[in-house]
Amino acid sequence: MTGEPSFHDEEFFNGIYTADRIVSGSTKTTRFRGADAREWMTFLRSSGVIELLATWRAEDREKKAPGGVKPKIDDLAILTVVMMLLSEQSMIFVREMGRVFERRLDDEARRELGIAHLYDNDKPNDWYFLAWRAMHRIIDLWDAWPAPRRLLTRDERSSLDALRDKNIERRAHERSMTFTNTLLEATAQNLPRAVRRQRLALSVDQTVLRAPSQKNRWPRENGVEQPMFIAGTDKEQPKYAMELEADLYPIDKGEKERVFSKHTKENGKASVKQARSRWLLAYTANLIIDVNEDPTGDPTEAPQLIRGASLTTPNKGIGFHTVELVKNIQERGYDIARLSSDLGYSAGLTMEDFHRPMRELGVGLVFDYNRANQTGVRGQVGGAKLVEGGQFCPGTPKRLLDATVRRNNKEIDNVEWSQQIDERDAYRLHKKEGPDANGNVKMRCPALGPSATVECPLRKLDKRASPDKERRQVLRANVPKQTDKVCCQTSITVRPEDGEKMNQMLPYGSKEWSKTYRRDRNSIESFNAFIKTGPERIADSSARRLRGLAAQQFLLAMLTTAANIRKIVTFLAAKHRAPKDRDRRVAKGLTPVPAQRTRRRDAEGMSNYRADYVRPELSPFPTSGPAVDPPPRT
Repeated sequence: MTGEPSFHDEEFFNGIYTADRIVSGSTKTTRFRGADAREWMTFLRSSGVIELLATWRAEDREKKAPGGVKPKIDDLAILTVVMMLLSEQSMIFVREMGRVFERRLDDEARRELGIAHLYDNDKPNDWYFLAWRAMHRIIDLWDAWPAPRRLLTRDERSSLDALRDKNIERRAHERSMTFTNTLLEATAQNLPRAVRRQRLALSVDQTVLRAPSQKNRWPRENGVEQPMFIAGTDKEQPKYAMELEADLYPIDKGEKERVFSKHTKENGKASVKQARSRWLLAYTANLIIDVNEDPTGDPTEAPQLIRGASLTTPNKGIGFHTVELVKNIQERGYDIARLSSDLGYSAGLTMEDFHRPMRELGVGLVFDYNRANQTGVRGQVGGAKLVEGGQFCPGTPKRLLDATVRRNNKEIDNVEWSQQIDERDAYRLHKKEGPDANGNVKMRCPALGPSATVECPLRKLDKRASPDKERRQVLRANVPKQTDKVCCQTSITVRPEDGEKMNQMLPYGSKEWSKTYRRDRNSIESFNAFIKTGPERIADSSARRLRGLAAQQFLLAMLTTAANIRKIVTFLAAKHRAPKDRDRRVAKGLTPVPAQRTRRRDAEGMSNYRADYVRPELSPFPTSGPAVDPPPRT
C-alpha cells in the first residue's frame, strides 16, 4: 500500500534501537570506511601472508586440473574484515563477519575489498555462508584432521584415526605455524625503529585452551581408544565425542591418573579412579615471548611481544613445536640470547626432543630442575662431579654438592642454600679451551692455572697465581682415594652429551640465574594473563566458536596478532602520556616519577619470593669449626 511507512522508518524503544540494529542482530552498526579497509589491507599485504596462502594453494593444486568457480570473497577481503573486527575488540565469529559484509561496509570499503559488484543485484547474498567459505578456504590449507562437525561414535572415530597421516600432520603444523608467525612478525615490524630488537631473549610456556566441546573419548592405550561395556553385560557402552584432536588436561597440574569409571567386559565391575570434573578437554598453545636480556633493565623500554605461537594437542609434539618456533625466529634474522622454560620443558622433554636441538641451534637455556631426580650429584666425567649443569672438583665438600637436595628436603633454608651455592662455585672446573667443531670443551681442575680458586694437596699452585688471593682448600679427607683424569691431567674433555639434559647457560642458583629465571618466568606468566583476560579471551572457549584443531590454529593466529597490536598501542600511548604526566607532577611540586609502592609481603619480609629480592651478601668464607672447611690460605 503506497504511503505506508516502511520498516526502516519505524522507531523502537524511543529510537534507541534502530532498524539497522534490529536487522543486523548486533548493537555494533558503525560503518567501516574505505580508509579502514585500505590500512588493514596494506598491513596484510606487507606481511607477506597473502602471497604465502597463494603459494600453498598452488602447491596443493599441482598436477590437478584447473577449475572451480572464483570465490566471491578472497583471502585478502576476509582477513581484512577479521582485522577490522579485532581492532574494535569484537569477537571474530562467522556471524559477525557476515554482518560486516552485509551492513557495516561503506561503498568505498566495498570497492577497496573488491566486492562492490556483489551488492548490485536484487538477489540477496547469504553473507554468513560466504564468510564461512572464505575463512575455511584458508583453514583447509593446513587441515590435516578433517572430520564431521558433529558428535561421533567410537567406530566413526576409529575410522578417522586410521586415515591420519603423520607426515601430512607435520606439514600442516608447519604451515599453521608459518602463517601465525608471519602475522606476528608483521606486528613487530610496526614497532618504532628505536625500540626494535635484533637480539632477543625469549621465554616459552604452554597455555591451556579449553575446547569448545567437552565431549571426550574413552581412555586410550597405545593411542587406541578402548571400548567400555555396560556393567555386567557384553554390550558396549555408547560414547560420543567431537573434538578428536583435543585431549584431557588436568585442572590441577598435580593430577596424574586419567582413567574414569572403567567397566570391563570380563568382570563387569566399575573402577572409578578419578573425578572427570577435575579434567578439561583442551588444546595447548605454545607461546614464545621476548623478555629483557638484562633482567635488571627497565621492562617499559620496549613492549614484550609474542614472537612465536602454535597450537597442538596436550603433551604431543611440545619439543617439535618449540624447536620449530625457535628456528622460525632465527630464520627471520634474529639473534637469540637465551630461552627460559619451566620444568615441563627442561624435565618433561627428552634430550633428543628439546635440549640437543636447542644446543645445535646455538640457543642457551635457562631453567629449573626437577627436585626428585635432577638435583645433587648426577654422574661424573673424568672424575669430576656433574652437579646441576656444572662440573665440580671431586674434593668438593659433600654438604656443598648436596646443597640443593638439602634445601629441597627443608634441611636448610633459602638463605643458607644461597650461601652454599656461592661457596660451591669456587670448586667449579675452569674452562681451558673450546668448544671445538664437535662442541667438545677442555676443562681443568680449579687448582690449576693463574686463576686458581682452590688449593689442593695434589696440585702445586701456579707461579703466576696471586699469593694474596683468598682460595678454598680441598681437605685431604675429601681427596678421592683413587684419583681420576681431572686430578692427574692438565685438562679433561667434556663432550656435549655429558650431562646434556642438565646443562644450561647460567650457574644454577647463582644471583644471575635467580634474577634471570624469575624475571623471565614472571614475564610470560604476566603475558598469559594479559591475553587470557583481555579482549582476546583465548582461554574462553565461547570466544573461539570453531571446531577442530586447524580452525583453532587459525583463531590463535588472529588472536595473538591482535594481542601484539594491543601491546604496541598500549606502549605507544604510555610513551605519549609520560612527558605530560611528568610535567603535571613537577608543576604540583612532586617528584617527576612516582615512588614505587612496596607490597606488605615485601616490606615486612613475609616471603623471599619477590621481584626485588636480593640474596644476602656473604662474608668470603664461613668461620672455622669442626663441620666447616678450614679458613683459606693466604
